[in-house]
Amino acid sequence: MNGYDVRRKERPSKAYFKSGALRSIYFDQVTEVLTPIGVLPAELLTYYEDGSINRLFPLYGMITAYWTEDDEFTLSKEITITTGVYTFSCHALDVHFYPSGAVQSVTIWPQAPLKLQTPLGVVETRKGVEFYEDGSLKSIEPVFGSRIQTPNGEIRPFPINSLKLHAEGNTLQFQPNGEFQVKKLYS
Repeated sequence: MNGYDVRRKERPSKAYFKSGALRSIYFDQVTEVLTPIGVLPAELLTYYEDGSINRLFPLYGMITAYWTEDDEFTLSKEITITTGVYTFSCHALDVHFYPSGAVQSVTIWPQAPLKLQTPLGVVETRKGVEFYEDGSLKSIEPVFGSRIQTPNGEIRPFPINSLKLHAEGNTLQFQPNGEFQVKKLYS
């Protein structure tokens, strides 16, 4: 038994909506897929009912006592994401698209933090980043202990209820014009 066999999830290779439209494809191996932002590696693709890509998972292995998160991360490859405003490379856990094909969010491996220029300066995240449909920054989750300079002084944001597994609705939120919002700020 090789590492690939140990990490396979037991799930159907295809799933469908009640309407008969394709809901997801779980590939036998990492496969290059044409997406609205270019060719990306995928092990699992989910779709909206209209057929557009919802989420792309470059890897989708099962974490167990025999196959750890660190084992899975060793298979991760850096990919380049373009939102129209931002272009960056990261080790993505998943890329979430709007039905239009624009990037909605990118969840990253915590082992490979990402630094991104924001309206408040460079912010490092181990969780990920969320975008508006036009590609501008919507939210980012700073690493614990970050000190962020705002027009109102220094803050140390942290996610009080960070149990989510995706990079949406993060602690630091921005309006479409780039202005900082304190709506979800805990410090």
